[in-house]
Amino acid sequence: IAGFVPLLIHQSPQEEKLTHLFSILSLAELAVIGATIASVLGWIFLRKLVKSDISPFAANGISMFIGGILSLISSFIVDSWDPFPVTQWKPVLMYSLIIGIISNGICYNLYGKLLKTYTASFLAFCGIMTPFFAAILGYLFLNEVLTWHFLTSGIIVFIGLLIFYSEDLKQGYICKENKKKKKSE
Repeated sequence: IAGFVPLLIHQSPQEEKLTHLFSILSLAELAVIGATIASVLGWIFLRKLVKSDISPFAANGISMFIGGILSLISSFIVDSWDPFPVTQWKPVLMYSLIIGIISNGICYNLYGKLLKTYTASFLAFCGIMTPFFAAILGYLFLNEVLTWHFLTSGIIVFIGLLIFYSEDLKQGYICKENKKKKKSE
């Protein structure tokens, strides 16, 4: 968490125009922090489902169904439905299908399988690295600028991830199931 402090304190010119809380955090940053917390809690609950007798595919399907209903409700509240929020159905359906296959079909099911081996907190912490990968890809492909704030945050978060991973290894949380299987064989 300390790794994100340099990024949260640094204000870009575009960010200075936004509404702030205590002159430090913008409402957009607060929304991202809230979304991150909700995501981590979601993965913890999904791990509990996967550790029980529910398969990762069923748990993924249930969570996606509930998430879809909640998204539809929030869309109905926020967006204008006159009569529908979408006017061009073909591209929406095509891109939704592509995103559904890649994200829900491949990535989330892989994540669910990884929850059987790794702790939810470790995988959630790995997921926090996503913005860093997005920034690196932006630098490589879109010539976006990486500031020292970003690099400092990336190094601190990476060190935190290494410490967290080594602690999970010491406590035996990672690969516990694999050890049980070898003992039973």
